[in-house]
Amino acid sequence: MTYNKPIHLKCALAMFALLTSVVGCVKRTEVVAVLPDGGVEMVAMLHGDVNDIMGAEGQLANDPPPSAESGWKVSTQLEDKKDSGEQEMTLVAIQSFAPGQPLPTSYASPNTPVADAAKKFYTEVRLEKTKDGTYYHFKRTYPRRVWAPFEYHRERLLETDEIKKLLEEHPANMSDANRKTVADALIAVEVEQEVELLHQAFAQSKGNIPQVAQLKAIGSIREIANDSQLTALTVTLLVKTDAGKYANTLEQDLYDRISKGVRKALVENGTSAADVTEVMKNLESARLRLEISKDLEDESWDVELALPGKIVAHDFQGNPESLDPTDLDEHEPDAEESHLDKAMRTLADRMKPFATKPGFETYSWTFDSRALHDRDVVIMASSFVPNN
Repeated sequence: MTYNKPIHLKCALAMFALLTSVVGCVKRTEVVAVLPDGGVEMVAMLHGDVNDIMGAEGQLANDPPPSAESGWKVSTQLEDKKDSGEQEMTLVAIQSFAPGQPLPTSYASPNTPVADAAKKFYTEVRLEKTKDGTYYHFKRTYPRRVWAPFEYHRERLLETDEIKKLLEEHPANMSDANRKTVADALIAVEVEQEVELLHQAFAQSKGNIPQVAQLKAIGSIREIANDSQLTALTVTLLVKTDAGKYANTLEQDLYDRISKGVRKALVENGTSAADVTEVMKNLESARLRLEISKDLEDESWDVELALPGKIVAHDFQGNPESLDPTDLDEHEPDAEESHLDKAMRTLADRMKPFATKPGFETYSWTFDSRALHDRDVVIMASSFVPNN
C-alpha cells in the first residue's frame, strides 16, 4: 500500500497522524434570496465531520462556523458514521437582513482572535431604478487565500523522487536512516513555510526593521531544522499509531520556539520595541491565516441565489430557473423534518408573498477550495422586474 501525503500539510509534524487516518471534508451550501424591497435572506448549511466544522480539541485554528454570537439562528444535528463510528454534523444557520443593512463578511464573531483570518465573503446587493423597471444586481467575492509560496516548499521538499519512493512504505517498516530522511523533510517544510510567514510579517510592518535583524530572525527559524532532539522526536512519532494526539502540542511548541527566536534576533539587532511587537503580531496573524487556509483545503461550496423577476445576465454557464410558486407552499412540520427543512420553510415563508408577482429566478455556482488558491472567486447575476 502507498501512503500518499495529503494535498497540503496542516503542519509538517501532523503528517504522522495523516499517514494512518482519513481526512474529513465539509460541504457548504449557502443560499441567498433577495426580496423585492432589497431585503436579503441567508441560509448556510455545513455538513461533514464534527471536528472539521467545530474545530478539534487542541486545534490551533479553524474557520469558524456561523454562531449566535455573529447573529445567526443556528441548529445542529449529529449522526454517527456507520463505517467508523465517528460523528458527522449538519449545521444550519439562518439570518434576515433589512434593506440596506450591512451583510456579513464572514461567519466569525466580531473581535475574536480568528476574525481577521477567517474565510471572507463580501456580498453586494444593489437596486437600480429605471423608467422601465428595477434591476437587482448581486455580486459576491470570496477573497483569495495565499497558497503558492507554501505549496512551493511542500512540492520542492516532499515531492522529490527520493521522498516519494520512501513514502511508498509505512514509516514503521522503514529503516532508521529512511525515517530520519522523511522526518528531516517534514521539518524542513514547516521551517521554510514559517520563513515565508515571517516575510509576510515584515512586509506588513510599517516600522523600520533593519535588514540585518530580518536576516538574523530568518536564520533563527532555519536553525530549528538542525535541532537533533526535534528530529529524534519526529522519528519516534512517525511510527506511533496515536501520533495525532501529540501533533498539536508539538506544533504549538514549535511555534513558541520560533516566536521566541525571532523576537530575540530582532531585539539584539537594533529593532525598536514597538516594531518588534508589530512584527510578532503580524507573524501570528499570518500563521492563523495559513492554518485556516489549510483547514479549508478539503471543503467545497454550493452557492444558491434567488433574485426577483427574471435573471437577465450572469457570469457562468447554464441557464437560470424560474422558482415554481408551489415550491413555496406551506408544509406542516413533522417529526422527521430536518433542520435544513425547517430553515428552508422559514425562507419560503419570507418569499411566498412575492412568489407570483414579481416571482423569482434562481442560479447556482459550485467550487472547491482550490478555486481560492491565490485568486478571488467572484460570482455575479442581475435580474429585472418591469414596472406594472
